[in-house]
Amino acid sequence: MTGEKNTDLGARVYTNEGQSALYNFWRREMVDYNTYDLIVESTDINDVIDSIETEDLGDHIYFGPQADIMERLNRFNTQYHADLEITKTFKWKRGTYDKVANLMMRGLGFERKPSGMYNFLSREDYFRLNRWDWIKTELREMDNMITNLRYYNEEWLDDPSILVEYKDTFKNYLSEQGEKVAPVADGIDMYNSIWYRLYAHPSSRSNQRYILNTSIIFSPPAIKVYSSANTRAQTEATHIADIPCDMQIELNIISYPIKDMITNKLSYDNPRFNTYNYGLVYPFDDRGRLKFPYISGNHYRDSGNIFGNSVCWGDDATNISNAMGRYDLTSLLIQIPNWATRYTNNTNPYHNIKASYHGEPKVINDDFRAIFGTSTPDECFYTPSGEDDYCDTAECALRSRCSMYKDAYPQPVSPEQAEQLTLQWATRMGGINTSTGNIHGGEMPIQGDREQDWPDESPQGDEM
Repeated sequence: MTGEKNTDLGARVYTNEGQSALYNFWRREMVDYNTYDLIVESTDINDVIDSIETEDLGDHIYFGPQADIMERLNRFNTQYHADLEITKTFKWKRGTYDKVANLMMRGLGFERKPSGMYNFLSREDYFRLNRWDWIKTELREMDNMITNLRYYNEEWLDDPSILVEYKDTFKNYLSEQGEKVAPVADGIDMYNSIWYRLYAHPSSRSNQRYILNTSIIFSPPAIKVYSSANTRAQTEATHIADIPCDMQIELNIISYPIKDMITNKLSYDNPRFNTYNYGLVYPFDDRGRLKFPYISGNHYRDSGNIFGNSVCWGDDATNISNAMGRYDLTSLLIQIPNWATRYTNNTNPYHNIKASYHGEPKVINDDFRAIFGTSTPDECFYTPSGEDDYCDTAECALRSRCSMYKDAYPQPVSPEQAEQLTLQWATRMGGINTSTGNIHGGEMPIQGDREQDWPDESPQGDEM
């Protein structure tokens, strides 16, 4: 990869050149992932945390509780040519209301020289229809932000050197979590690896300057399918089938380390991490796309987010969210297998279980069909190549009706089929005289006719 430097075993450090960027993030006011660069990735979280620069952080970012409001206020002032300020007690500075009034009057444009009465009186309508609501929304949302900061008794952080101490405590906690989870991941067969990645924004001045990505990669052996009469049934659900899970799952947890450092300060007795999670699906066989029931996305369009699509946690949502909110990877890895390998007919995830396999493999039984129905060739997105295909290895029952399979595996033609094909071709070419068997449709020519029409011009023709 362009811009990559190899350092230690298991760690890769990246320069800014040639980096594939992250894609759009859908939530308003969150940082656009497309503007971040990958700095380092490693199987050791210490390599990642060490790459976070805190010594001179105060020189080029807003930090502390004031970071978000200061970056937003700076953006507002730049966009609208304003000069609004807040105090260190999170209140608007004296004279702010006069500045807002002047800002609005400039927008109305009454001070500019008009070209006529109609134009002069139309300026207010244009401004109110276009910029008034935008400015009003921004100011009200910033006002809510500083009100919340006062409500929670947040203190303005002036000394950036405290971030060095915050980082050390933060690193110790995450390093401890990484050490705890390693034997758990090794002890559960479905887990492949855990990677940690650090991304940095080249110009952000907020506490979202860095992104920490924790990537958990696993391959569920099978999805156990259960049948239950309803969600309130007192009896246990009945196990009806095991669907092989021919795909690898990548669960991506996203957090902002600077923000988490400042939130937790020097105590991690009750840690709080602001996390987001996404999922990616990689089928083992790239000749057909599969969908995991609990990760969104379809055959034609994904979210455009390199971290993946939305994840449905179902009944496990509370416990898994709590584990992520504490960055308790051990608890998370213990809970994931039950979530990833269980499917009940009365659940309503992103995808039906039938999207997790191709066609109608042999493992599908009558109990399964009675609930989920039988697949058809039109529902299958697998494209056989003619060699080691899923269709044969899974003994798909649709092979005799699947045009894609027939194209990849054309059947040999028997003598009877060859004769029938010949008759069909002859019919299209002019018909058949059934009384003589002549495919030309006329009388059988005799050899003499040929000799009279085309006499032999060879020198020995008279002697023959």
